[in-house]
Amino acid sequence: MADIVLERDRAWTNYHETQAFTVAEHYRYIRGNAPAPDGPALFGASAQRLCEHLGALPGRAAAGLLGRAWSLSDIVGNPARQLELDQLDGIAWVEGVHLHHRTRLAPRQAVFVGGGATWKQVADFVENDRQSPRTIVTSGSHLAQSVAGSIGTATGGSRLGYGGVQNQIIAIHFANGPGRSIWVERASDPVIGHVAGDLCDTVIRNDGVFEDALVHLGGMGLVNGVVVETAAPARFTMLKMTKPVDATWLSWLQAGDYDAIAAWLGYPQAPVYYEVQVDPFAWDKTPAIHTLYLRTEAPLIDTPAPTRPNVPVAGLLGNLGWALSRTDLGAEACTARPAPAANRFPDTEPHPAWCQDMRNALADLHAYYSTCLITPTTPEQSGAQTWGQLHATPPAPSQKALIYSAAFAFSQDRLMRALPIMSKAVQGRPRHFLFTLRFTRSAAGTMAYARFPRSVVLDFEGLKVTPEIAAACEESLTLIHRALRSARIAFSPHWAKLGPIDPTTIARGFGPETDPESRIARWKVTRDLLLGAEGKRLFRNAALERWGLA
Repeated sequence: MADIVLERDRAWTNYHETQAFTVAEHYRYIRGNAPAPDGPALFGASAQRLCEHLGALPGRAAAGLLGRAWSLSDIVGNPARQLELDQLDGIAWVEGVHLHHRTRLAPRQAVFVGGGATWKQVADFVENDRQSPRTIVTSGSHLAQSVAGSIGTATGGSRLGYGGVQNQIIAIHFANGPGRSIWVERASDPVIGHVAGDLCDTVIRNDGVFEDALVHLGGMGLVNGVVVETAAPARFTMLKMTKPVDATWLSWLQAGDYDAIAAWLGYPQAPVYYEVQVDPFAWDKTPAIHTLYLRTEAPLIDTPAPTRPNVPVAGLLGNLGWALSRTDLGAEACTARPAPAANRFPDTEPHPAWCQDMRNALADLHAYYSTCLITPTTPEQSGAQTWGQLHATPPAPSQKALIYSAAFAFSQDRLMRALPIMSKAVQGRPRHFLFTLRFTRSAAGTMAYARFPRSVVLDFEGLKVTPEIAAACEESLTLIHRALRSARIAFSPHWAKLGPIDPTTIARGFGPETDPESRIARWKVTRDLLLGAEGKRLFRNAALERWGLA
């Protein structure tokens, strides 16, 4: 039987080490002996225990909810009271007996997933099933995020023509306290039949409520579990290369002509995914790093085939090395970084002096950006991997406290104007960050930050090895935001990452709250519906309060 244990005055930090404090009451859900692998049984057992726990909590203090605590912003973490849900990770197939009589799904095309499960657990479960293997449709760059946490902040996806990870969710089960076990799915796309009513106090089939609840920002209650729609199994190969870009390339990118870009890179095949890393200070001069995923029928491999490095990308990597040459840790603490192995970096790349206590972390970061490969003549020569295998490796632990990571989304229709404007805004600024551009379409969820029909998600990736360097990153990001506003280019920041977000910024994209038809107003009405007054006091976090959404 599941249990919940309490640890008082626990030292805590989130995954990326951007939040750290002592938690007065740290509760942890312990799964115990799991019931038979039946979805409704899994959900029913955990919901009963969680609702009992929430009803018995002393006082009315807010309770932070933790999955894998992946978020960098203060949307995660609460020094007064937390409930850790990493063991809320049961997974089971949606069988025919579970399906609604009007569903479009066949048996075993979707899975019941506990809110604390990671996307890696989901991918492993469905891809390794011997009877009916499937795969997940999309993910972030890594699979270590919890399902509930990643959909709650609309983590960007990795598939062209598709939305974020939340687009895979087709039903949500909230456990919000006694009498508030609530099942939510779309009326236009019903999934689970009478068993939803058997295990919940309330079943809501309403498209608007589902869209509001999907990107919950940690403020709709406790996500006991979800139903994830899966896809037919497929094999992919990942190709990386460096090549300078120009205005013609940018026009293709704005139009979403990824086939033209793939052909220009030497692969006349429609890519499944494309991202590009560019130098913010010289986007059309420094060679960009291009990443493609292509479908392939090549045999599966456990790890990518050995390859050798491509041409130096010193221009981009130089941006990352700038900060360390200007730290005040003292020259005596710095040593020349030894030349890396020839099979990892080009011998012609510069080896700047980096502080000793940062050497390993910077080597990992350097490797991340410099493993640009001379691609094989055909994708088949590089082997194939499943979606889960492509994304299985988490960031190196030494990078956690090193990288300043922010992101925002804007309309792809404005890309040709936006990129030169952003580059101009940071000229003369410290050169220790990069831009990574990803592309999504029709992201689900009322509060999805990639809210445009076709969104560019721009990852601002820099260093934060000292408070001064982190502050310089934020100042540069603020200048970019200011330049976009001056050019009347709308954008919305990523809820779970670093960078400035305030009620005014939110209202520009989702409000104003005074308009009952605005996204903010609709989201808050659904929050009232799912939580009630007492639940709203309980399920809140520092970010929601600061943003005016609590």
